[in-house]
Amino acid sequence: MATATCQLSEEQFLCSICLDVFTNPVTLPCGHSFWSGRRQAVELGLIVEYGEIWREAEEGPTSRTDAEILEMIAERERTIQQLRQLMELNDREAKAERAHGERAFAALIDCVRGDLDAFLQYMNSKSQATENQAKGCVKELEREILELKTSPGTAVRDMKTFNIRKPTFEGTAARAMAELEPKLSQKMSRVFISEFQRVQKYYIRVLLDPEKVHPRSANQRKSADNNKPECRCVLAAQSFSAGRFYFEVDVRGKSNWALGLAKELHVEREVVLSPQNAYWVICMRNKTECYARSVPSVRLELKSRPEKVGVFVDYEDGLVCFYDAKQAGLLHTFSACDFAHNICPFFSPCQNDGAKLHTQPDSPCVLQ
Repeated sequence: MATATCQLSEEQFLCSICLDVFTNPVTLPCGHSFWSGRRQAVELGLIVEYGEIWREAEEGPTSRTDAEILEMIAERERTIQQLRQLMELNDREAKAERAHGERAFAALIDCVRGDLDAFLQYMNSKSQATENQAKGCVKELEREILELKTSPGTAVRDMKTFNIRKPTFEGTAARAMAELEPKLSQKMSRVFISEFQRVQKYYIRVLLDPEKVHPRSANQRKSADNNKPECRCVLAAQSFSAGRFYFEVDVRGKSNWALGLAKELHVEREVVLSPQNAYWVICMRNKTECYARSVPSVRLELKSRPEKVGVFVDYEDGLVCFYDAKQAGLLHTFSACDFAHNICPFFSPCQNDGAKLHTQPDSPCVLQ
């Protein structure tokens, strides 16, 4: 019995860290005991500090009510549901766009393949005809050679009159491509019309903001120095930081204009239109010269002078597309645009030529 009592007493004096018997024991305010010869005071202080942190972490925010916990769970479940809906929408739109693209490319491929087959058939036919003609001549000449050997007096043709014509294949491929081009243009036009009809569903009515009118002076300073009216620009009242939208501008009768998209906070006097300065703009000069404003500007090849320009914007994809809204043709695309801020529709009527820019049909919002 005495032995058991001794063992129990010894267990009571074991260090909880190293499991040795205490030597110079130290009791901490929290009630735990350690022996100073085994752990330095600094180390023990850290252990106590960590112990308090662990205890607080284990205890946790016990003040939350059941209702608060249920609301936190419900909030997370709602977010999960939104993410699942987003994934479903993403999957549907990706499949639809993939199918649309496959159909469009398949039509173009079929068109190209048909003309390629016709081209190869023509080349083979022409080459075979030339070869057959040459073989016939060779056979005829070999017969004459044999006759000359056997009957020297045989009448034969004068070789000076024998004409060897070289086959002409040069330009055949170019002519085939030229014949293919209008067919492809027609097919692509149908694709553009289909795409244009799809972006039109994002149509918005644009209102101009008189507080966002400012003179463009960086590119028009010379005009101002020549006592010509200074070119003015204006932003729309609406600004966008997400989503897709489409708007139209009637430019009939205007010799010069610029329109597109700009950063909302652009109110400085000197403006250089370029994506580097957060302007995604095309412009018309002298009725016929259309440019995509960049560094340097890009001249756009137009089939006809646009009367109404449509602008489609996809904020998340960084895409700005310009359309000839009357012909449903694509004029230009700015891709990989780094918006990273609110953006607004941008308009400039340039110098006053008597005509007006209408932001939508029958709208009082005009620029002159």
